[in-house]
Amino acid sequence: MDSRLTERLKRLAKASGVDLIGISPIERFEGAPKGHKPQDILPNAQSVVSIALNALEGTFSTKSWWQKI
Repeated sequence: MDSRLTERLKRLAKASGVDLIGISPIERFEGAPKGHKPQDILPNAQSVVSIALNALEGTFSTKSWWQKI
């Protein structure tokens, strides 16, 4: 991947509130089992972009209204 494009993408992600971003070449996934490779979904993929967002602890642990009864 072009290093200028990589840096531009990272700056854009950070400016958009992304906490972490990583970009890996597709070759990184050569040993992945069938069905877990990026090419299984996007055959022409050349890179994988991963992002992470920090979430508040209670965001994913709330109970449904019926469990509170």
